[in-house]
Amino acid sequence: MQNQNQNQKEQKEIISPSQHLFINFMANIDERRSAILLSVISDYLKTGIKKLSINISSPGGSVFHAISLHNFIKGLKGVTVHTHNFGQVDSSANIVFLAGEIRTCSPASSFLFHGVKRIFRGPTALNSQELSENLESLKSDVEKLVEVISISTGHSKKEISSFFRKQKVFAAKEAKDWGLAQEIIDQTTPSGFPTVVITDQS
Repeated sequence: MQNQNQNQKEQKEIISPSQHLFINFMANIDERRSAILLSVISDYLKTGIKKLSINISSPGGSVFHAISLHNFIKGLKGVTVHTHNFGQVDSSANIVFLAGEIRTCSPASSFLFHGVKRIFRGPTALNSQELSENLESLKSDVEKLVEVISISTGHSKKEISSFFRKQKVFAAKEAKDWGLAQEIIDQTTPSGFPTVVITDQS
């Protein structure tokens, strides 16, 4: 009975506003925005936050930075992480979303999986070896994404790989049924809680 009472007491523990950080991330995943997100989380960890809510709407971006963010967020100790899709989570942004221990999405939100691309700036000349190296790099990026999604959802790599080939879109209900999100809710940022907004203008 004593253990049961203790468990109930722990479940009813209330986190004060100062211990719950909200981050609204509406940006591409690139070096600059990833650095800002990492810096914000690191700074607030020093203040003793107990819960981190990251509201995400992102077209995706760098696989390297998405996986780095995923591993960093998953590795946080003593902090409950809640990720929420409040618009559209595309491509590598799904990897950041899947870092949440709690994962939710808004009713009109969506998730998109598509193939990985390599963007070349300006006129670019590549020989056969360089083309081959770029192709192998693209394949490696897809394999990394598939690995993280498979671990997070329990679905097979073969099934997930097919999503990248045919550009699979999940609406909110399908995302919940498939295991991307756990619940469909209208996530909001309540007043009085520390909140940081990260956009492409950040």
